Amino acid sequence: MRAPMSRFIFGSVLSLLFFGCASRKAPESATKKAEQKYAEARLLLTKKDFTGALKRYDEVIALAPSFAGVRINRANLLWQLGRLLEAQRAFDEGIQLNSQDAEAWYNRGSFHYDQKQFRKSFEDLVVATQLDPRDPEKWLNQGLALRELGKPREAILAFERALQLRPVFAYAAWQIGGSYLETLRDGKRAVLAFFHLLKVAPNQVGAWAATARALAETGKKTEANLYANIAVQMKREESSDADVQTFVAETLKHVPWFKEIPPTSKAMEAHCVVGREFFCYRIGRALMEEKKPEALPFLEKACKGGVIYACSDTGVAYRRFRNDLKIAEKFASDACEKTDAIGCFNAACFSCVLRQDDKALGYLIRAKNLGLDLSERLLKDSDLDCIRERPDFPQLRAALTE
Repeated sequence: MRAPMSRFIFGSVLSLLFFGCASRKAPESATKKAEQKYAEARLLLTKKDFTGALKRYDEVIALAPSFAGVRINRANLLWQLGRLLEAQRAFDEGIQLNSQDAEAWYNRGSFHYDQKQFRKSFEDLVVATQLDPRDPEKWLNQGLALRELGKPREAILAFERALQLRPVFAYAAWQIGGSYLETLRDGKRAVLAFFHLLKVAPNQVGAWAATARALAETGKKTEANLYANIAVQMKREESSDADVQTFVAETLKHVPWFKEIPPTSKAMEAHCVVGREFFCYRIGRALMEEKKPEALPFLEKACKGGVIYACSDTGVAYRRFRNDLKIAEKFASDACEKTDAIGCFNAACFSCVLRQDDKALGYLIRAKNLGLDLSERLLKDSDLDCIRERPDFPQLRAALTE
């Protein structure tokens, strides 16, 4: 099973470098003029003026030729522009200047992967993980390169290392399950990996469909039908009828005994047990959609079982069905601690309604740092009046949406 995300993972670091989040500052020996040109390059990148940014990078290198980091940024930009031979030279130059820079090796490994030079990619990523063994994305991408080299078991070890470092790393769990299912034909281990995936990504249609397929491979027909049902129900919530019909037809290829059942049936509820709390979550979500307060115990059980998003949704349910903002804020805060950005935002809303302005602002900062776009939410969400009423709101808005 090959999920279409490897370029996204590699591209995420590329984007960070483009906008300076992962870039090195100019060394102290660099002139003020070089530092100014470097800052100008970063600004031009935010405006998507790649030609202007490239010119500034060249000017920085002329002024401070020992600045390795700018060469890596320049290499990424050349890669983005399709100037591959120049990008390769720039990567090589940057690494020659600073061979202890894990990000440089990582980005060159990403470049080689994109060019389907998987052996070179793997070799660079080995160095990257040696220099920075605590970064899960480096291990994940090393696993992707190993898989392309026809070494699925070694790839799984790298994916598992990524998952150990970041237990909520859904893509790593996806790759483990897919490697077992597609390459090694080991349905039982695939199921275990997909169970972990469902715990950290319970809203991914593909995760439920893949688990259904893995269960079908192991001969568990009843369970496979239940998981396939949730996948179809979720697909129906987000897609057109035609797309749902296509999805059902694809489901029948892997679960030929598929038969639709209600999302809150007794058969579904029977699977809301310890170790399968993601089932509790889906039942709770279905009951929430039906505006039924019976959703609460299912969502709470999922939250206690560590299902991501469940704590945040439990907070929403407490507000909706019991109007208990303090308990709602507690659950949303728990979600925020588990790196759920929406949980942080909900906690901010609940705190704001409770007139806990500073607490709300702290949650908003956390949500922003986790990658949530607050630009529209700050202006339109009625729960955030306490933030908008602050005299320093213009400055806060700028800081939270930059």
